[in-house]
Amino acid sequence: MFLALGDPVLSAIKSGKNATIIAYGQTGSGKTHTMLGPPGSLTLDAVQQSAPNCPSSWGIFPRAMFQILSTFQHAKLRLSCVEIFHDQAYDLLNSRSPLQVGSKQSGLKFSSRSTHLSGAKTVNGVHPPGCRCGDCWKEKKRLIAERKAMRERGEFGNGKASHRERKASTSLSASSSGFATVGETVTRINSLTDVASLSSTIEATRTASSHALNDRSSRSHCLIRVELTSNVGGSALKQTLLFVDLAGSERISKSGATGAMAREATSINSSLTVLGRVIQALGTGKPHVPYRDSCLTRLLRSDLEGGAVVSVCICVADGEEHEDETVCSLRFGSRMSVVRNEAREEIAYDLAEEAEGYREKLRIAQKELAEMETKGYGEMFAPGSNPSEIRSYLENKKQLQKFESQLLEARKALLEAKSKARRGGDGGRVGELAARVGELKQGVDNIQGILLRQRSIKGFVIAPKQLWVNKQAQVRELIKLID
Repeated sequence: MFLALGDPVLSAIKSGKNATIIAYGQTGSGKTHTMLGPPGSLTLDAVQQSAPNCPSSWGIFPRAMFQILSTFQHAKLRLSCVEIFHDQAYDLLNSRSPLQVGSKQSGLKFSSRSTHLSGAKTVNGVHPPGCRCGDCWKEKKRLIAERKAMRERGEFGNGKASHRERKASTSLSASSSGFATVGETVTRINSLTDVASLSSTIEATRTASSHALNDRSSRSHCLIRVELTSNVGGSALKQTLLFVDLAGSERISKSGATGAMAREATSINSSLTVLGRVIQALGTGKPHVPYRDSCLTRLLRSDLEGGAVVSVCICVADGEEHEDETVCSLRFGSRMSVVRNEAREEIAYDLAEEAEGYREKLRIAQKELAEMETKGYGEMFAPGSNPSEIRSYLENKKQLQKFESQLLEARKALLEAKSKARRGGDGGRVGELAARVGELKQGVDNIQGILLRQRSIKGFVIAPKQLWVNKQAQVRELIKLID
């Protein structure tokens, strides 16, 4: 499996390109097992037991990281992980904090001093969908003219694509725009131990539930992005590897999902349907590709348009009862095989010069954020609020952060204990840690409920203005880029 999917990734990276691997299939078909490994396998104990080799149970992502760490020993590796749940992006390395997603036109240069864009906001060059600022309007006009010229040259084809004539897909803005999350947590990777630690954090944080078809069904799409920066002749070459573990398509009548789980299944199926329409449009050369119809497709846009070498693993479940879902998955794979893109090679640049530009933008952004806080743009309490209620609210927020941190560490410790128990270690530790996880989870739920009630008190907590939220995200993004 790794030879089929992992080798193209390594070859792409060695040739200076970006790479993406996507796991697709119905719920319970083994996508997460293929991409990451079986539950509880990504542990420090597994690394120690298999050293100096890669643990045999690990999936494509950690195996690829093992190869990259071995091959690019002097490169800088950084990792971020985004979860898409109910069409909203969350930071899995920061207690599932919500993230912004906006359009990013690489051909435009936006001043960091610019704050208002027809009521919207630019965050480090990222404009929200539908932005009506002058620069975006000019870019839209240019892209329309470009599309018209491409159609006149016959590059869009007649809406059909055969297996004999597979053209490279040429969507509207392949070279000039894409989408990105802003301000997510980025962590350095220096060893296989770091890979195991971060992977266990992802496993412990990602949204999952149990139903009739899967004991641990991922209820969200998971995008693990690895940035590799290497020195090429005195310049920096920055490349990206994206590992996408999609949530499984699900028939509610079979999974038995009800209530919140049924709504999750509907959201998952909807986003996968949009992905299918995007692939269909790319494969048939249609002039319009509906990337904007879901958060998932917005974030995959640049990769699908030629920004990366893309490999797709179609996972299917055995058993006649899954025949319909298997056929649907294979049809998706067939449509995906028609899409042809020539991945672009990344260009080396002066890292020091870029970092200096980011530092200047960060200085300005931090000054603007401080001014906004002085004007009361951030979260604040209404005049006349009871001081004891304010102290209680702030203490509860502090307690929530503490409990969430302890819960994450307890979950990771439980994974380690289970790994050792499978080798004949002390199973009593597993029970002790499982009880601790349950206690902490109850504590987190209780404090979240209290904070929700406190925020609902009329005239108590005044929510931060969106402008302040955006500026705070800009500061986090710039700090990430400078690191």
